[in-house]
Amino acid sequence: MADEIIPGDKRHRRLTLVAALLLSLLGLLALGILCGYLGEIQKLAREDLRAAEQQALRLTAIVLWIGGLSLVGMGAWFWRLGRRINLAGRFPPPGMKVIKDTRVRSGAQARALANLAEAAALLCVVAGTIGMWYLHRLVAAVLRQ
Repeated sequence: MADEIIPGDKRHRRLTLVAALLLSLLGLLALGILCGYLGEIQKLAREDLRAAEQQALRLTAIVLWIGGLSLVGMGAWFWRLGRRINLAGRFPPPGMKVIKDTRVRSGAQARALANLAEAAALLCVVAGTIGMWYLHRLVAAVLRQ
């Protein structure tokens, strides 16, 4: 029996590429803004070390919140994908758009992919919550020394 192939969606491929490029540009812009804030904190540290510490902690909290929420969002997406695979008993689940021709996997292969997606979801959620909290505590401890 021949493998079932889901054809790649060219429009979805283009949208995915554009989204990746826009997010990359947004990330570069965010890094530029972050460097500017770090420069201001360095100037402030020469005048008032306590105020610079507070600014650094605030900036750290903002960055970690953005990172944490992104990881939790990614975890939700992976969890949903894993559940859809389990319910359908195949990967990709019905209705899912793919960016390249993809062979349909079912049975044990699909369950393994669903388990992998759900494990990735849990890892993302843990990293986005406990991991970010721990990093904030670590930065706070280092700044207070």
